[in-house]
Amino acid sequence: MKKKTIFLLYINMVMVIVPAFGQTALLQENRHEATKTQAVAELPLTRQPPVSAKNNQDPEKTEIFNRSLKAAENGSVEAQRRVAEMYAFGDGTEKDLKKAYYWLSKLAGKGDDVAQSNLAWMYYRGEGVGADKAIAFEWFLLAARNGNQNAQIKVANMYYLGEGVVQDEQKSFFWTKKTAEDGGASSQYNLAMMFDKGSGTKQSSTQAFQWYEKAAAQEYVLAQNTVAWRYSNGIGTEQDDAKAAYWYRKSAENGDPFGQYNIGRMLAKGEGVERDDKKAFFWWMQSAQHGFILAQGRLGYCYAKGIGVEKDLRQSFRWWSIAAGGGNEIAERNLQFLCRENPEACTPAIVTPPLP
Repeated sequence: MKKKTIFLLYINMVMVIVPAFGQTALLQENRHEATKTQAVAELPLTRQPPVSAKNNQDPEKTEIFNRSLKAAENGSVEAQRRVAEMYAFGDGTEKDLKKAYYWLSKLAGKGDDVAQSNLAWMYYRGEGVGADKAIAFEWFLLAARNGNQNAQIKVANMYYLGEGVVQDEQKSFFWTKKTAEDGGASSQYNLAMMFDKGSGTKQSSTQAFQWYEKAAAQEYVLAQNTVAWRYSNGIGTEQDDAKAAYWYRKSAENGDPFGQYNIGRMLAKGEGVERDDKKAFFWWMQSAQHGFILAQGRLGYCYAKGIGVEKDLRQSFRWWSIAAGGGNEIAERNLQFLCRENPEACTPAIVTPPLP
């Protein structure tokens, strides 16, 4: 009975907040009934006896759990958070998602945004409670309105996909923009894509570029590649090969095979940067070792012609074989030509996968 009160409190809170954002559709009668059904299903927990250390290999953690449980039952909010987490991960006690759900419910009903977000994930994944994305959305939304950035990102995503709620790109844009303005790199990238596509807002390549660049400045690799490509092609900004090379290099240094391939390409052509075949070869090797097929094909060509590296037809055969095996048709044709003209170089025994 106590836990039903928690959920009824939640329902009342939503009724107060929702109209301000035009979300009255969320308060349909069947949604209320689903929430009430889940409330009845909550565990009627009573005070628990201390956990024996034999249930966990770390007696010290078991003692921490027992002390936390006692404090949680006496109303300590911090202890309730700790107990919920320890039940969820089996830390100091046996893993019990239903009990984790119970303690999260208590915290969520008190307005704890982290607990509300975690409770939402339990409904979303069906962990410790029956899966229900509609109820999960409501909890994510409440946590989002309480300032939880992770919940705000999830709400934006669920609105965009129509997951657990009616699809609404404008509301997805609203939440994406909020988290982007708060500095979230992934949200800045997503907001840029929405400006690019005109999803939930007016299409603007210029604004898209500005948000891609903000995300790129935070070392968000996808954005770094996108910014580089846009500088290279003059989309949403002035064409600038030097800046394109700068961002491809940043992506490459962050370990991205696409960026590694493209900075290699620009070094090989001298676009926006001084031509340097050895450095181009270096970056293609990095990309190829990450499994990037185009780079693997480039390595075969470099070894065949002695560009940036000493000529070695056996290594050319090796890399063209790897690239062809991944579906690179040009590498396949080059491989056929190589083996026809230089059969001694085509020794299958030397075809080994690239280094990890």
